[in-house]
Amino acid sequence: MERCIIGERTKAALSHKRSRNEKTGGDVPYGYDLNPAGMLIKNDNEQKVIQITRNLNRDGYSLRKICRELEKKGHKTKRGNDLWHPQTISSILKRHD
Repeated sequence: MERCIIGERTKAALSHKRSRNEKTGGDVPYGYDLNPAGMLIKNDNEQKVIQITRNLNRDGYSLRKICRELEKKGHKTKRGNDLWHPQTISSILKRHD
């Protein structure tokens, strides 16, 4: 029973942090940067790439084809790489639905 209570409290705390745009762990998500106070702020360039990704997905492009389009247009990944991976595109689309 105690385990369930702890799990619920943790879930509520993380939900509260997300609602305030605070980082909840792991890497900073694509489309955002971290300010000195530890808050997530939108990265305008990456937000544009997210919109392009959504549009291509809506138009029926496969994850691999979206990768090739982003590479062709010179868009970089969060870590500055030239090559995109389908899993990265999938994560972006799931996060920004």
